[in-house]
Order: sequence, then C-alpha cells, then structure tokens
Amino acid sequence: AARAAYAESLSLRRQLREGLGDSPQALRDLSVSLNKIGDVDKALGRLEAARVAYAESLSLRRQLRAVLGDSPQALRDLSVSLNNIGDVDNALGRLEAARATYAESLGLFRQLREALGDSPQALRDLSISLDKIGNVEQALGRLEAARAAYAESLSLRRQLREVLGDSPQALRDLSVSLNNIGDVDNALGHLEAARAAYAESLSLR
Repeated sequence: AARAAYAESLSLRRQLREGLGDSPQALRDLSVSLNKIGDVDKALGRLEAARVAYAESLSLRRQLRAVLGDSPQALRDLSVSLNNIGDVDNALGRLEAARATYAESLGLFRQLREALGDSPQALRDLSISLDKIGNVEQALGRLEAARAAYAESLSLRRQLREVLGDSPQALRDLSVSLNNIGDVDNALGHLEAARAAYAESLSLR
C-alpha cells in the first residue's frame, strides 16, 4: 500500500516536472519521491529496483547542486543520496563501489561541517558517514583504515555528548562507536584496548 501511494505521488511529480520544467522545487520533489520508492523497495528486499530509484534521485540531486551551488540543502541532499546508493551496493556485496560513494558523501559532509560549524546535525551526519566508511573497510579486511574512520567518528560523538548532554540518542551513538572500535581492536589483537572500549560502551547502556 505504501509503495502504491509513493508510486502515484512519483507519477504526479513527473507530470509536474513536465509542466514546470526543471525548477529546483520540481527536481527536489521528484528526487524525494524516488527516494521513498527506493526505501520501500529496499525494505522489501528488491535491492536492484531500489538502486534504480536511488540512482535517478542521485542524478537529479547532482543537477540541483549544479543549479543551486553548494548550498547546505543541496550538499546534504546529495550526500544522503550517495549514502542510499552506497547502502544498496554494500548490501549487494559491491564493496568497492559502496566505498567510493560513501567517500564522496563523506567529502560533502566535511564541506557541510565547514559551512555550518559544529552543529549537532553536521557532527552526527559526519559521524554516520565515517561509520559507513569504517564498516566497508572492515568488510574489505582493511582494519587500520576502518579503525581510523571509527576513531574519528568516536571523537565526534564524544563532542556531541558534550553538546547534547546524556540524551538517549547521544549515549546510543557513543556506545555504537565504542563497540566499533572494540571490534576492530579485537580483530587486530589489541585485546586490552578492545576490552576498555567494550567496558565503556557497556557503562552507557
């Protein structure tokens, strides 16, 4: 039912684009509809179909960036689209392709942080992007590269906790980061370091 509604909305937005041309609003609305279709297809396990929808959305968001320049909205939309593609490629086992899109997204989130400063949204977006890179590096067996990404993410999440206090989200994010570091240290044979990270993570739960 959700997919049918999103498909109808997508059809209407394609019609609107035909009527209005490539206005920024028409392009963004269409890209949002495509992402919703992609989200449902991904949830249903239709990964190739999800990738097609996400890829079209990504193309529109590249077009939007070309029109609007590096506005925070354009950068964030584009980076989210790249992460969507990366997530599907990752699920399909296309790890190098996933890493490439995650790396492009990470670059945009770094740019956003420079533009917006250390806002909670900018810090959290960047930390999530670093985790995605870390996860792929770990899956590829590049443990030192994974650890570097996870360590930077952990540093951002400590910063977020200082800003936000002990909110459930801040504590959970920090706990996940500590577990990521612990997993890599464990795999590298740094057992005492792994234990310390796991113990700190446990204390936050």
